Amino acid sequence: MTRALVAAAVAAALGAVGFGVLSPTEASPASPSLSVPTRVASRPAVRFRYEPVTATTFDAVRPLDTVIVGPQPTVDGDRRAVAAVHARGGRAFRYVQFYWAPTDRTYQTVAIRRHPDWAFCDASGALTDAHVHTGAPWVYLDLNERAARNAYVRFLRALHAIGYDGVFVDMGGHAILGPTSTAISACTANPVVRGRTFGAAYIAMLGQARDVGLQVFLNGGILTALDRVPAVWNIGLAGVLDERAAWRGPRALAADRAVATARVVPVAVLVRPNRHAADQVAAVAAAGLAPVYGVRAADEAALTLVRT
Repeated sequence: MTRALVAAAVAAALGAVGFGVLSPTEASPASPSLSVPTRVASRPAVRFRYEPVTATTFDAVRPLDTVIVGPQPTVDGDRRAVAAVHARGGRAFRYVQFYWAPTDRTYQTVAIRRHPDWAFCDASGALTDAHVHTGAPWVYLDLNERAARNAYVRFLRALHAIGYDGVFVDMGGHAILGPTSTAISACTANPVVRGRTFGAAYIAMLGQARDVGLQVFLNGGILTALDRVPAVWNIGLAGVLDERAAWRGPRALAADRAVATARVVPVAVLVRPNRHAADQVAAVAAAGLAPVYGVRAADEAALTLVRT
């Protein structure tokens, strides 16, 4: 394929999809008041809706938009979200992540407190202390433990049965590129693949999502580093997100564009509500990437949407 054809393919893909992230388990700050004119982008947009579904949650959705739906309090909420997005001609993607899980409650249908053997262990056999997140300790997941992997496959199948078109997989950059990525759990009782690393197990989980019929979008971290991990791209990703490039500036955006061109995959960049948001949206669009306007309807309303 010639460079011109590759560029054209990437441009077409970027026009159709893009996405961004903030973990829905974290509180999103109130959107600041921005004294900038609002201009709605003419091409299909990516819209994050991490709030619970209401009658007006999806009013802004247009045909061919990609809508990332946050975890809902009930299965009925998921069904209503999918129905509302599809009724407006959009594509519904569900937020998921397989990096860590809370020890005090059920999360993504799995209660890790009932299955402590599904947690990742360090070399001494002790549970790896991941993070105190939303008031409770969260532990890394051992996706190479066969029972844990199977439980999450069931979860993905349930999302597909509800009608979701795909999943937005958070924490990919941390899982695949972070310090735990090359570690091997010391307490895996029934491994899917003996000696598989944390990062490799995470990538394999992306393949499981694809295999049940869900498209996969990945929060990829630093994309120039992710570009050096061929197994990620062999999954056939529908898109990747860089949630920090808007802050890092033109060099980061140019690097993301190079990855988009080389991999022929849409790259989206998150812009959060802030006093520099209008300039950041314009810079992302000028780099030929897809700007994503926050993670809630209120964020989107506060940001300038430029024509791209």
